[in-house]
Amino acid sequence: AGYPMKELRVIWKYSEGYRIALMLLPLTVIADVCMEVLIPFLMSDILNQGIGGQKIDYILKTGISMASASVFLTLAGFAQSYCISVWSAGFTKNLRCALFEKVQALSSSDIDSFTSASLITRMSTDMKKKKKATGMTHSLIKCPILIISTIIMTFRISRRLSWLFIAVTTVFAAVIFVISKLSR
Repeated sequence: AGYPMKELRVIWKYSEGYRIALMLLPLTVIADVCMEVLIPFLMSDILNQGIGGQKIDYILKTGISMASASVFLTLAGFAQSYCISVWSAGFTKNLRCALFEKVQALSSSDIDSFTSASLITRMSTDMKKKKKATGMTHSLIKCPILIISTIIMTFRISRRLSWLFIAVTTVFAAVIFVISKLSR
C-alpha cells in the first residue's frame, strides 16, 4: 500500500512549479471523455427520434448540441495536450536539475566510479524516456474513465447489450494484463 503513495509523493515533489497543469489534467481528460461518449449518443438520438420520427426541429436542436459537444471536445483535447505537455516538460526539467545537483554533490571518488558516458546517458537519454513516459500519463487516466463512461452509456441504451460489453471488456482487460506482465 505504501508503494503507490511513495511514487505519488515523488511525482508531486518534482512537479513543483507545474502542479496546476498536473491538477488540471484529470479535469481535461474527464471533459474529453464525456464529450467522446456524448457525441455518439446524440447521433443515435438524431437517428432514432429525429429521422425515425421525422422531427426536423429535434434534428436541428440535437445537431446544434452535437456541434457544441464537438467544439467542447476539441477545446478539451487542446487543454489536455497543453496540460500534459507543460507538466511533463516541467517534471522532467525538475528531475534533470535534481540529478545534476546530485552529481555535483558526489565526491571525486564517486564520480570516478561512474563513466562519463554513463553520466551523460543518465542526464540525457534517461530523461528523454522519463519525459515520454510522463507524456503518456493521461492515457492512464483516460482509459478507465472512458471504459466506465461507455459502460454507463451502454446501460442507458440497452441493459442486455451492456452485459455483453462488460464481458468483452473484462476479457480484453485480462488479456492486456497478462501481456503486460509477460512483457515486463
